[in-house]
Amino acid sequence: MPYEVVKKPCTMASGKRGQAVIYKLTDSGKEYVSCQVSEQVAYSVISQIEASEKAEKHLSRITEQVQSQ
Repeated sequence: MPYEVVKKPCTMASGKRGQAVIYKLTDSGKEYVSCQVSEQVAYSVISQIEASEKAEKHLSRITEQVQSQ
């Protein structure tokens, strides 16, 4: 899924102030993901999320192959 970073003040889960919001773009619109300290950090987080999603899909395929044997 594609993601979008919007530069705007926000509050992180820790209560600290952030400057960038990450949204996941879905068929029905934008879904809030998280508030980050800066745009640079937000893009880094997106890279990590996408890598994790890719690894999860790969693991799923391997698991399906093993179960079908």
